[in-house]
Amino acid sequence: MRLGRIHGKLRFLGNRMKALTVVPQPPPDDGRVHFGCWVRLEDDDSGEEHLYRIVGPDETDVELGWISAESPMARALLGRELDDGIVVRRPKGDLNATIVEIRVVAPA
Repeated sequence: MRLGRIHGKLRFLGNRMKALTVVPQPPPDDGRVHFGCWVRLEDDDSGEEHLYRIVGPDETDVELGWISAESPMARALLGRELDDGIVVRRPKGDLNATIVEIRVVAPA
């Protein structure tokens, strides 16, 4: 039984490897949010700031702030510019935020 689960996981990972695309360079530094960017948002209601990085769905890590490019948050951010406002629809209520920083390299 356990060997069957391991074999199934290996087959799944093998298929994922075939579908992955390696991004060879950092995103363009043109002032817009792209895949791979770090984005700092300020919550319009609370004033709190949050830092996110837009990554592939297999790379997400909540503790690091790495969000999937397929998530509602990332979809609201992609293509936006500094000082743009975004609205993200959430079950606990809409998030209204402003982009206060866009980085193509990791913040220090």
